[in-house]
Amino acid sequence: DKDAAAFLAPFAKASLPVIAVEPKGPRPAMPAEQIAETARGLGSPSLTAPSLAKAVKLAGSFAQPNGLVLITGSLSLAAEARFSANDQAKR
Repeated sequence: DKDAAAFLAPFAKASLPVIAVEPKGPRPAMPAEQIAETARGLGSPSLTAPSLAKAVKLAGSFAQPNGLVLITGSLSLAAEARFSANDQAKR
């Protein structure tokens, strides 16, 4: 129900890699492979990951030293990322 191409277009223009993951949650998400295919069609290098944790680790390998990783998408994915970051900060 979302326009993935319109959402991903700015990433393609900036030649940023896209790592697609399906968030946990009650509402069905767009399949990660469909998101990755859409990003590839726009010219972005793209991969899928089986979990948010693995996606973040993979994204870190693309980032410059002390660089940033942007997590964007659904509210459920943002919540999952926040809880994950909080758990890691407590360690």
